[in-house]
Amino acid sequence: MNRIVYNVRTLSAPLTGVQRYVRELDARLGGDFERVAPSIGAQGASGHLWEQLVLPVRLGGRMLFSPGNTGPVGYRRQVVTIHDASTLDLPDAFAGAFGRWYRWMLPRLARRVLGVVTVSEFSRARIVATLGVPRRRVAVVHNGVTPAPGPLAGDLLSAVRLRYGLHGRFLLFVGSRDARKNAAFLVKAFAASGVRGLELVLVGGGNDRLFAPGEGAWKPGVRVLGHVEDRDLEALYALAEGFVFPSLYEGFGLPPLEAMARGCPVLCSDATCLPEVCGPALERGGAPIYFSPRSEASLAEALSRFAGLPAGVRQQMASAGRARAGGYTWDRCASETLAAVTRFAAEDRRLPGTDGVPHLLGQTGEESR
Repeated sequence: MNRIVYNVRTLSAPLTGVQRYVRELDARLGGDFERVAPSIGAQGASGHLWEQLVLPVRLGGRMLFSPGNTGPVGYRRQVVTIHDASTLDLPDAFAGAFGRWYRWMLPRLARRVLGVVTVSEFSRARIVATLGVPRRRVAVVHNGVTPAPGPLAGDLLSAVRLRYGLHGRFLLFVGSRDARKNAAFLVKAFAASGVRGLELVLVGGGNDRLFAPGEGAWKPGVRVLGHVEDRDLEALYALAEGFVFPSLYEGFGLPPLEAMARGCPVLCSDATCLPEVCGPALERGGAPIYFSPRSEASLAEALSRFAGLPAGVRQQMASAGRARAGGYTWDRCASETLAAVTRFAAEDRRLPGTDGVPHLLGQTGEESR
């Protein structure tokens, strides 16, 4: 068949998990996909108008892969990656035009296209429940994890400590400060835990309505660094005693896996997809210490427990984390995604004259149900 057209409109947005996914696939599937994007105005209303009205005309009936949670609603010969159903599951977190658009668009898009790719079994279950898509038409392909860069020079680590005033031991959080990431809750639980000898360092873009820049700096033992460059972030992973991720809702959850890949012990929320992705708990031979992201007492207990662990157990967490993260590669993600898109397209060709909805295939490595 003709090369699949790859809708990369979302690459113009600031880098988040979705943009990283699109970028990593783009780097690996150039020989199989033909890239297409608007020349200007890729985001906001102009980007949506291009995607809904201009893109379908440019396709000329060719197969389209839209990897960024959105695509032309009226175009059937398409596979779309829907990373999660958060805009429907958490409507209060997505107010205004953005939320209204996605709550209108996603069910129509998901039911119209040939198939949906998603990034976890949790997300598949929510897509089936909220968007009305048959389970057999949703393929699960886990994301990859960017490998650690290798040992970092001691002068770089010292420079990062000096730059951010990090003279002692600390726990690290990385993520945006929207309500789902639960950063303000983390600050409260950290204060309640009574942990001594550890600071809490928060890295990531701010949201002034929820967690104003500098907020928390007045609390004992808390630092809010905001956005940092990638090289500095790698150094922070290497310097941190552990990584804390209190998220309430994730479609996949890259940050804790990235910490694991770098040998940083992880304390992780037990919500949504995170146990699926991060694997068994420490007490079951796995890497993370889990806690409830809705219970301040649960998180405070996890923090206190981690602070009291012997060095050997922390090393066990680091080793188990590296092993777990090593199973998630972008090469595997790209090859399985291409296989899923190709199968959906092949099923469509075998059913001429139908509505194009595959009823036999559409899952990665398992039979339809």
